[in-house]
Amino acid sequence: MDGRFLRLKREPRILIALAGLHGSGKSVFATLVKATLGRQTHNKRDLILALSPRGHNQTKWYRALYQDYSSYQIMATLMGRLDRHAHTILDSVHTVGEWRAIQELWPTSALVAVVAPKTVRDSRNQFEDGNHDNAMRLARWHDDNGCLMSEVDGCINGAATPELQLAELTAVLEHRHSR
Repeated sequence: MDGRFLRLKREPRILIALAGLHGSGKSVFATLVKATLGRQTHNKRDLILALSPRGHNQTKWYRALYQDYSSYQIMATLMGRLDRHAHTILDSVHTVGEWRAIQELWPTSALVAVVAPKTVRDSRNQFEDGNHDNAMRLARWHDDNGCLMSEVDGCINGAATPELQLAELTAVLEHRHSR
């Protein structure tokens, strides 16, 4: 392993929040970083569902939660459940409000976009209803507080080799620390 990758293991405790369209490779990238660098990974939806009351329709409860509370409030609650003494990957962030909560509660966080060509995303998406146009995701990225993608610290090519993705992560974090 390249010495630059070993430096990633010694990074200050940082949360890397992933953002991207359906099928861009966020979860695959999170798994790669966990396996290679020993980072904890958390899927936001799984964290939220772990809070749901037993016996309820989890999907219905999950959707109602976002009607009753802001994305900022939900993410702030989730952040309180994470170990701040561990390197962490959060899959994924969808709103500026979520990102603001992360920044306030974990200042050493980095927002990383995972991108892949449409043909690659389409080949990965397997929705029962055939709907994977990402319209809702794109709408959530934009609100009165700005655009989530304008907050990104760097990008990872979700269609690249694992070696290239780790090199891209190294470059993103080096750039972030050079500011």
